[in-house]
Amino acid sequence: MKNVMVLFFLTVALNCFSQNSIRGKVLNKAKVPLSGVNIYIDGTTIATISDENGNFDLHYEPKTNSILVISFMGYQTEYL
Repeated sequence: MKNVMVLFFLTVALNCFSQNSIRGKVLNKAKVPLSGVNIYIDGTTIATISDENGNFDLHYEPKTNSILVISFMGYQTEYL
């Protein structure tokens, strides 16, 4: 497995339904957008995948100590 650092930028915003939204862009070490990356909240069914430009938007109910997981075949899984 490649030990490549996945770069991504997250923005958290509160929407009108009292849910949080995590938006970001997934890039590889060469700053090339990655499409089809799995982004999910650990221990839940809340998930999304990045689009062809590496962008993603994940809506979730905030909980204490939630762990964001980013995984993609061939790359090291990141836990935030």
